Amino acid sequence: MSINPEAIGLFLKTGGSLGRTGILFITIIIALTAFNDLYPQWSGNPESNRKLIENTVNPVNLNVINDPGRGFYVLWQEKDGNTGDLFYQHLNYDGNPSFFGNGIKVNSNKASLDPPQGILGINNTLVLLWKEIFNENHQVLNLQRFKSNGYKFWTGSGAQINQHVEQVASFAVTSDTEGFAAVSFIERTPLPKIDYRIKLQRVSVNGYAEFPDDGVSVASSQALKTNLQMLQAPDGGVLIFWVEVKNRSNILNVKYMDARGRMRWFKTGNELVGGNFNIMNYKAVLYPGTGFHLSWTSMNSKNSIYHQLFDFTGSSIWPDNYKTVNEQNASLSIPQVCITSDNAIAFGWVSETKNKRAIRITKYGLNGNDLWQEPRSPYYADSSSNNFGLSLIPDERGGVIAAWFTKNPGDAHATVYAQRLGIKSEVLWGQAGIAVARSQKTEKSYLNIVPDSYNGIVAVFKESTADKHGIFGQRIFSNKNYTSQISQFHTDYWNDTVTISWAVANESGVLGYKVERTLLKEKDEESIWTEVGNVTPKNLSVTGRYSYKDSPRDEGSYFYRVIQIGSFGELNVSNTERVDYFPERNDKIFVIPGQQLVFGDSSVISFNLPEPAEVSIELFNSRLEKLEEFQLTETHKGINKFVFYSRKYPQGVYYYRFRADDFVDVKKLVISRSGWR
Repeated sequence: MSINPEAIGLFLKTGGSLGRTGILFITIIIALTAFNDLYPQWSGNPESNRKLIENTVNPVNLNVINDPGRGFYVLWQEKDGNTGDLFYQHLNYDGNPSFFGNGIKVNSNKASLDPPQGILGINNTLVLLWKEIFNENHQVLNLQRFKSNGYKFWTGSGAQINQHVEQVASFAVTSDTEGFAAVSFIERTPLPKIDYRIKLQRVSVNGYAEFPDDGVSVASSQALKTNLQMLQAPDGGVLIFWVEVKNRSNILNVKYMDARGRMRWFKTGNELVGGNFNIMNYKAVLYPGTGFHLSWTSMNSKNSIYHQLFDFTGSSIWPDNYKTVNEQNASLSIPQVCITSDNAIAFGWVSETKNKRAIRITKYGLNGNDLWQEPRSPYYADSSSNNFGLSLIPDERGGVIAAWFTKNPGDAHATVYAQRLGIKSEVLWGQAGIAVARSQKTEKSYLNIVPDSYNGIVAVFKESTADKHGIFGQRIFSNKNYTSQISQFHTDYWNDTVTISWAVANESGVLGYKVERTLLKEKDEESIWTEVGNVTPKNLSVTGRYSYKDSPRDEGSYFYRVIQIGSFGELNVSNTERVDYFPERNDKIFVIPGQQLVFGDSSVISFNLPEPAEVSIELFNSRLEKLEEFQLTETHKGINKFVFYSRKYPQGVYYYRFRADDFVDVKKLVISRSGWR
């Protein structure tokens, strides 16, 4: 949040001269603005997942890019008709944003709903490519580089890739180890003579184009070209793939372009895939140090998937022209493919029959052998559910982690499930997998998963009701537990002592618990968690119940939490609870930060008086505009509570100025709406 100078001027006009009170007010407001909401945590309940991005309206084209060891980038567009503003956010593995909770808008002009392309670049930066629309016949590709803290490297919308009026039909981006970004795209010339041209541009770390005009020509003809994909080659060059219509068939092509924009080799159709396939879909995946894996489906045989491993000269590595995955009486989707930590190829797909969709996963070695002998389902093999929307990533021990949608008979909406398969296909997260998001009140879509660097995952997805949409997430640890297995966490304050209580189910593998607190310091930029005690686990197979008593030395508003330490070193964190700790022996005036009543329409402001006094409370919005003033004439010695109706105000950050005799203080008040589930 930023403070508008005009708003400060307005405050001065309404409040008279600046004076000591005005200086105090503005100083505290600026300090409070730098203080973020404290430590939200992952949900331990798949019925109610963590909202990752605030104030989304209708997010589409949701995509997540892993930032290994640091967190992940989230990309999305806010759909508005045929266009949608593009946003991004970076979060750590605890689900906390690295900058403003709403994300940063990327585009300057109207952005097309063609899915933006993002990749991880040099020094953990985000390289983002998207299309902006100036008018019906003028579409421009823009490239920009961002840091995880929201910093933008290049001014404006970044590097403008194409300068002409041709329509951009498809585009892709990669980045090499030196920070150069390669952009390829298909452009369509206007009538009367339609040509389809593929071009390649290379952009430096400083945002400058390496090739003249719109880039070098890769291919050009009147034949329809679609489905452009691109992989980074080890020498700074790129492999460009596309499908081209020839003689009423869709032919797959690949061309190797070096770092100077020169063609190294070109293969097409039968020469590449070893057969006259009418390509329906394909997927190219880089196999580091060796080449690339290519899989495809054919319109002539929808019950088969074909695939082959190639080296960087375009020559096949496996002895046959291709390998085939076949299921009779079933239609197979284009597979999800990833390279496992033991240098094998994990291969998963959706098999659809007349009445059922099922997920299959298998694993191939570098020599093409099927290491699992037969495909494996990540759930009960005899399940009557429909399973679809597979996402697949490697773990760190030669296995894979899968996530997918499951819809059982009678379900209103699908559930998101996840499963971890070991190096030999053994299920590690239970025979049925583990539910990630299972609320029957919301529709789920745009499922993404990234590794959390501890053999677990973070799942990110869209949830929707009839008129509400949001971006939500859940974290699953390697031992199939949710991030927080701590339940019934609460605090009690009585006789100057705070009691922290919690319950834990399934304590196997738990080493201990840490009780921590932090003091809400409104004048500092951050608060530091301090360990106040340790608790030894009971290691019960049933629910264990614990409590710990704490008596802080100083008064103030504290937050408490409990951290569960697992045998793998994972830290499962409870929710946080606030305690306003002000011992009854106080003989001075102080104000307790305001709170909205849970599930209520009102907010409460509490304060202590050594003697009865006349009190005034003024409420201001974030622009420092005065909204309301309350005069309290009936007060008493000790803690007083003033409750007022706050639902009439929009959700957001507010401030109130408290006066009692010569005492003046300013506090922050957050007004929010209860969840819409």
